[in-house]
Amino acid sequence: MKLISCLIALVALAACSGKNPLSPQSGGKPYEVLLCGDCDSILYKALSEKTEGLPQDEPTFDVSLTDNNHFGTLERLARNIVKTDIDPGKYPSSRIRYEQNRYAEPQLIIHVESPSAQALKAASTTIAEKLKKLLIRSEMQLEVKRQEEKRNMKVEKIIQEQFGSRMLIPADMKVAKQEKGFLWLSTRTAKYVMNIAIYQGCNRDSMMKRNIKGDTDDIYMTTVKGSTSVQKTADNSGRRIVTRGLWAMEGDAMGGPFVSHTIQNMKTGQVLTAEAFIYAPGESKRNKMRQLEALLYTFTTNTNEYE
Repeated sequence: MKLISCLIALVALAACSGKNPLSPQSGGKPYEVLLCGDCDSILYKALSEKTEGLPQDEPTFDVSLTDNNHFGTLERLARNIVKTDIDPGKYPSSRIRYEQNRYAEPQLIIHVESPSAQALKAASTTIAEKLKKLLIRSEMQLEVKRQEEKRNMKVEKIIQEQFGSRMLIPADMKVAKQEKGFLWLSTRTAKYVMNIAIYQGCNRDSMMKRNIKGDTDDIYMTTVKGSTSVQKTADNSGRRIVTRGLWAMEGDAMGGPFVSHTIQNMKTGQVLTAEAFIYAPGESKRNKMRQLEALLYTFTTNTNEYE
């Protein structure tokens, strides 16, 4: 299996990796999950569902399978592990518990415990949602920590001065355009372009039509009709509205996914939006979008954060 091959390659480096000198470095890539002891593929199906908000089918996680009899030394080095335990004598109902960095660093181990396969199946929808949230949150926290090691303080200062907000910006992301109430940041490789836009208000189409154009004014960014989904969440600065969807260039063939986080400054009442979007034709997009969205969660009107 692909995940196990990665683990084998990392064994030689285990003794000198991670923050704890006694803890080996975990193996695997972001959003890879080792699923151990799954019953009737209940959890596999949930973790392999299509990722929301992408133009092509990509699974929510890249899942590898094993069982309790084959969960050995190499498997314990996996980055993300989900272990299922069925025991009517130990568990009165289905539940989840988790632990971090037990065998390696960084590592998340989630234990799914249930009295029977039937009980687990009955609770599978709720358990699957909790699993996804725990795994995605863990990966995004790791991404933020990684980006904090080398950040673009100059651009972060621009965001603070222009919008009264804070946001973690990677060192390789530069200013592509700055206008009143609008800031576009971008980094590009030969295969893809990753972008963040910050703007006043929440009227996406109006802002993008005005600020992100092609060769002529008749070519501009717009939202693909019927592609969006909206979720409201709470954070320390108030309500956060998360919108996912697809963008396209009117008058051109370019397009891709986007996700935006809209927040309100509780002191001034000003509504602000930070948006991530990518252009990566022929490339997988899930991890790139989640990498950028991790940064969106650092977008805040609390200027005491991310000093």
